[in-house]
Amino acid sequence: MRIIVHFGMPKTGSSSIQYSLFKNRSNLNLSYPALGTRNHQIILNQAFSRQKKDAQIKLAKQLAVNFEKNCDTLLSGETIFNLSFDELKEFYFFLSNYAEKIIAVGYIRSPKSFMESAFQQSLKSALINNKKREKFNFHKAFPNYKSKFEKFDEIFGKENVYFWKFSPSDFPNNCVVTHFCQQLNINVDRNSIVRFNDALSLEAISLLYAYLRYGKDLGLKNFGKKEGRFFLNLLAQYPSEKKLRFASKLVLPVFSRQNHHIDWMEKRMGVSLSEDLSKDDKYAICSESDLLIFSAETKKWLAEKLGENYIAQCNQQISSQEIADWMNILHLKINQQQRVTARQRLAAVN
Repeated sequence: MRIIVHFGMPKTGSSSIQYSLFKNRSNLNLSYPALGTRNHQIILNQAFSRQKKDAQIKLAKQLAVNFEKNCDTLLSGETIFNLSFDELKEFYFFLSNYAEKIIAVGYIRSPKSFMESAFQQSLKSALINNKKREKFNFHKAFPNYKSKFEKFDEIFGKENVYFWKFSPSDFPNNCVVTHFCQQLNINVDRNSIVRFNDALSLEAISLLYAYLRYGKDLGLKNFGKKEGRFFLNLLAQYPSEKKLRFASKLVLPVFSRQNHHIDWMEKRMGVSLSEDLSKDDKYAICSESDLLIFSAETKKWLAEKLGENYIAQCNQQISSQEIADWMNILHLKINQQQRVTARQRLAAVN
């Protein structure tokens, strides 16, 4: 029996892989355990980062059943790569009780495109978890490849760790799920594959950033995670094809300081992670101030969500603080609408 550990990395199509395998789990030629959710990172974090024995027992029961059936098992969670060396080692030895062979697999994304995606994700997470954004701090999104991935080689054995470059344009049908399943000989119906993309437009990211940066006194803590997700769904409706891109002059100093990580990863994979850093420089973000520029269309979109009184003001000069104020009002409005809808549904059931 073989256990496959899919560690991400984050922002490399893991949600699409998890959605597709979970949806098709009864028809796969291996076991993709439900474990309460399609993404296994919750139970794995509980079991090996938070040391919760009930989570380990739940996982052990599933693995024991698969071992008895001699059935390969796939576990998938993007935050596996955030486990410390000791936590990952404990995870590996735990799995070794239920497998003849253990391999670790994952995609590696080039640094600039990863930073752009990870920065956006950090804003979403900040909203959902009610955390303020005090500084731009884009550099914290750099992927520290060596410190994150070298431990997999040391614990699993280099011959059992497979890194694949995340390059959708080179995948069959530009689909990471298809590529993933081909690499591991997983049988999945091509027509049942789910492609999941929750990226926000540049304009929506700017609005969200202003809200988190200047809305610190607006009562963000009064919103729950569910309300945060509803609000993100609304922002995702902003009608634009523009994407967040960092200018070359913004990221080059970071890459210069962290070049040893890039060198290590390229040598380990035998593949270049180079990108055209300047191709988007005409409209790319060079500083925090660029992220706080709001076009007339952006202000109008926000105003229309709030009502006529705001539409009349949207042609005026509006500060980042005022944008944050408007976003807070919209957040409250959406929250109230969701509560009314929930009460109506409850009344209909009763």
